[in-house]
Amino acid sequence: TAFNIHTRALGLHARDVLHAQWRPRLMDRQGERSDSGEPSSTSTLAAYVPAHYIVVDHHERAVVLVVRGTLALEDMVTAFEVAPTRSDERELGRHCHGGMAAAARTLVEQHKELLRRTLEMHPGYRLDLAGHSLGAGIASFATVLLRRSLPRGIAVHAYAFAPPCTLPLRESRRHDSCVDAYIYQADVVPRLSVGSVHGLSEAIAAFTGDSKAYVSDATDGCYYLRKASRPQPTTRFPPGRLRQLEWLQEAASESGDARRRRRGGGSREHQLLCPDRRGLGLIRLRRSMFRDHGFDRYECALTDLAGSCSTTHGEA
Repeated sequence: TAFNIHTRALGLHARDVLHAQWRPRLMDRQGERSDSGEPSSTSTLAAYVPAHYIVVDHHERAVVLVVRGTLALEDMVTAFEVAPTRSDERELGRHCHGGMAAAARTLVEQHKELLRRTLEMHPGYRLDLAGHSLGAGIASFATVLLRRSLPRGIAVHAYAFAPPCTLPLRESRRHDSCVDAYIYQADVVPRLSVGSVHGLSEAIAAFTGDSKAYVSDATDGCYYLRKASRPQPTTRFPPGRLRQLEWLQEAASESGDARRRRRGGGSREHQLLCPDRRGLGLIRLRRSMFRDHGFDRYECALTDLAGSCSTTHGEA
């Protein structure tokens, strides 16, 4: 249903839909092996293909590959397969998330020739990848791989919404030029990694025992370690150039009923910020931290921003 709604909104025809896979799929994968014949990775020998579709958007002059987030049980396989292979680390960065790297590699191998032919048939078109949550992580890694697989003149870019933590801090900065990552308010997924959970546990323990080790931020209702600028080695971050979707101060102070009335059509409800990447190493404790992960929150915020931009341009 979502596919039907979004493709109709774009004015697409059946001939513009190049591929559509509605359910994720697991299949055997030949694992990397060293000279001794042993697997070079601890990851399972299973390839994961997420639910996704590919369309040609003539209005935007782009070929678009969209990867769905977690919905089916099979989607959990790639999230739990953390250990990367050596080739994953060479191409995507040390200590990258192995499951999402394997899914991205499988997706690229499946479609790179189709994408190459389509882009050759439409000179000047770019290749855009997009995804939410798990799909955002796979789309980001697939973008990096496709930039090396396709001719150099083709522009390839990813738009990652609620991206999971997949790379260490230094490695995550390597992909700023090809990935735009959007994070809504206190969404826990772009902040959730082994290191951030450990940091939160230590913060709670220290606060209950020695409150002088922490400073309180009453606005967020969180307690931050003063050493947050030095994330733990096990802390991971979303790749790409970060954009934070936040309520404006005046909109945030309104009552819930007022916000609901303004939602979808109100102007200047949200603002787009450039956050400090290190801040994502800390989990923001809010009642909405799980609800903020919903793709409807992202869609609403981006719709508000688009409305504000069009209003501003119209006045200008």
